[in-house]
Amino acid sequence: HADPVLDHLYGAGIKHFDVASLAEVRLIRERFADAKLSFMAPVRIRGAAGEAFRTFAVRNFALDSEDELAAILSETGANHDRSIAAQLTLYVRLNVPADGALLELSSKFGASITQAADLLRLITDSGARPGLTFHVGSQCLHPRSYQTALKRCGDAIKQSGVMLAALDVGGGFPGYYLNVTVPPLEEYFAAIKDGVAALKLPKDCAIYCEPGRALAAD
Repeated sequence: HADPVLDHLYGAGIKHFDVASLAEVRLIRERFADAKLSFMAPVRIRGAAGEAFRTFAVRNFALDSEDELAAILSETGANHDRSIAAQLTLYVRLNVPADGALLELSSKFGASITQAADLLRLITDSGARPGLTFHVGSQCLHPRSYQTALKRCGDAIKQSGVMLAALDVGGGFPGYYLNVTVPPLEEYFAAIKDGVAALKLPKDCAIYCEPGRALAAD
């Protein structure tokens, strides 16, 4: 049962939640009225983005295809109203190598560098704020995986020519269990800090992560 864990995280100051379904959107919004929600599953049931936007005030969505971008813009009304588009931050999910992950996710989701660059331009043209995200895979054992992924982000940004509004380095942070020895989290943070610095992002570009297991594991 998730409620005690959610209450503990909220009580500790976590007010921004990654949600992957309308059920999760509803759970968090009804439990924590002031929470910020980011719908970071890049593929949704049709109609979910529109309901999340209208009913639950979700303004952040991930996507990895033109079809999904079109669906978000249509369902929210952003395709006809740039004032709505301006409320949205749309994150392109970039395909990255799953080097060192116990469960890889790159074959399931993610756009190529060229596709991501095209999507970033389309998002900017729509009037929405362009973002990038990736996932190095679950229980990632190599901090360097984040630097590799961030270099790919740099390639996509360079090809797109857009000014990034937000970057989400995803999840994958490991926990100490399953008899697996993992590096300390500080090594992951250092790798991310170096990788982000190399991108020379705009000063107002927000940097996020999806800690998941790193918050809930022993």
